[in-house]
Amino acid sequence: KSTYTANLRGSHKPLSRGDSGTKLPVPVEPANPEALFTIFDRYCKFGETALLETVTGMTSRNFLKLFRDLGLENKTLNVTFIDLAFTKAKTAKVGVDSSDATSKRINWEQFLVALELCAQEKGEPSAVLHAQISAHADEGPKIKATEAGFNKFHDDKSTYTANLRGSHKPLSRGDSIQNLPQPTPPDDNRVPEVFDMYCRFGETASQGALTNPGMTSRNFLKLFKDSGLEDRKLNSTFLDISFTKARKAPVGRSLSVGAPSTRINYDQFLICLDLCAREKGVPVHAIHTKIANVESEGPKVMATVAKPNRFHDDKSLYTAVAKDHANDGMDRRKSLDRRPSLGAVGKAAAAAGRRPSLGA
Repeated sequence: KSTYTANLRGSHKPLSRGDSGTKLPVPVEPANPEALFTIFDRYCKFGETALLETVTGMTSRNFLKLFRDLGLENKTLNVTFIDLAFTKAKTAKVGVDSSDATSKRINWEQFLVALELCAQEKGEPSAVLHAQISAHADEGPKIKATEAGFNKFHDDKSTYTANLRGSHKPLSRGDSIQNLPQPTPPDDNRVPEVFDMYCRFGETASQGALTNPGMTSRNFLKLFKDSGLEDRKLNSTFLDISFTKARKAPVGRSLSVGAPSTRINYDQFLICLDLCAREKGVPVHAIHTKIANVESEGPKVMATVAKPNRFHDDKSLYTAVAKDHANDGMDRRKSLDRRPSLGAVGKAAAAAGRRPSLGA
């Protein structure tokens, strides 16, 4: 029996359901009610999403958080006892809204009853517990959140590149058009011919209908791939961005009326080449020369090439009808008369108007 604790040892007498509410201690008025009420009000409103003016009580979660934040939780005042003290104090018929039996909150007077129960369990006067809580009147509920770990790409600014480092100044939408370079006329007359070839490449309309088609973003990227200009700097992302910027430049002949066009004209094409030369760090005439060299070959067409198949390529392996057609050049789809020939008995039966028997 030396191991018995609490109710088993007899120091605490268990209460029945009927007299548990009547045997609750009377709350003691705190020495510093303003400071204690400030703590009570802050923990009443902590974590609430509704209007703070409508919050009138403290929840069990925030009551337990109060003890944890102030370091009052220990082996004696553990989670189980604090929750039981909250539940018992909630049944006390004291204070405002004490008649609401379905409420999950405690009012100010019930909060004092809960502190009295905790002081009795701890074996010290309630004034000591009031003083420990009132000492933190200037503090609020502690908020604990996940802290991000060290990331060298974010924390070490020496690794920043391009716009993040500040070497390139980002342009606003209003300044992007004014800061575009002026189109530089090429010295080689083959550049306009290459532009026209890639404007018409892949178009399904007739050549006569495409009097001024313009170049699409797809064909602009294909031109740089065919000419060997695409690399780590002039990648597909940059080429697409430069195409979009140049498409907004108010130069050359307009390709559409009303809705903005998805193509660029020749002058806008030259602006794209200037942007690419600036990014690559070379004179624009070097880009013009690489573009002009494509004129002799034109757009490259890559298609799937069938592998050798001996059953198709080697006609000596053909059999039956395919072999005959391969030799005489007849149409393989020519219909064949597959009707079986009639014997002598069958011909006599057919002449007499009778069906030939299967045994004939």
